[in-house]
Amino acid sequence: MLKRYKNGVERQSDVDKLQIEIFNADKTLKSLQAQHFTTLAILTELSGINLHNAKLQIPDKAQSLTYLQTTLVRLQEDSSLLFKNRPEIDFFALKQEEAHLQKRLELSKSMPYIDAFFQGGYANPGLNILRSGFKEYYIVGLRLNWDISNLYSKHQQDEIIARNKLQINSQKTRIFTPS
Repeated sequence: MLKRYKNGVERQSDVDKLQIEIFNADKTLKSLQAQHFTTLAILTELSGINLHNAKLQIPDKAQSLTYLQTTLVRLQEDSSLLFKNRPEIDFFALKQEEAHLQKRLELSKSMPYIDAFFQGGYANPGLNILRSGFKEYYIVGLRLNWDISNLYSKHQQDEIIARNKLQINSQKTRIFTPS
């Protein structure tokens, strides 16, 4: 291009445009190299294998098909490999347990409870205030408490817990069911 300019075939503006395009191409190349390096660093961090000196290539279709078939056979033989070390499984198990405990809590709130108590002492006067002098005394009893106000909201709480269980199950199926 410079020879054409010197010989008068090309104009200076054409040479300038070409230099701008070369500059943009260099800039794009450096950006792509930086992205490549960053991607390799991330893959190295995630996999634990040093990939900075690795050459990436398009795999052979026959090799990749064979690899996929053997992997599928291995996964079908041991399906527990599919769900091994998945934090989502623990999360959903804890959510199910939480819903179950909420149900038990609501049930225990609506149940009556009984207390046994004992109180004793030595006082002047004792329990009989008409007698003077120090006397010992004691009181023993059972107390029955039943908070019936929880019965009013029990039905709504049961519906909320049932909705939460349905929501957990739908999230679980949405995550673990292939699209």
